[in-house]
Amino acid sequence: MFANKKILVTGGTGTIGTLLVKRLVKLGSEVTVASLDNPDRAKAVFGSSLNFHRTDLRKKSNCINIVQGQEYIFHLMAVKG
Repeated sequence: MFANKKILVTGGTGTIGTLLVKRLVKLGSEVTVASLDNPDRAKAVFGSSLNFHRTDLRKKSNCINIVQGQEYIFHLMAVKG
């Protein structure tokens, strides 16, 4: 179902997001991760098999840009307080 699909995972470097992203990559999805996390940490976890965008999705313009072209979106991002 998710093979060859463009999928955005917000919060993809968190506990649940990491598991989901790894699974989607294994299924052959074209995964984009949006996170406030450090890009180096994401590359250490996932390698270069996905697109990583360090972005703040609390800003409407960032949301609009990141979702364009995606076929599925898994919204797992949370605000640390």
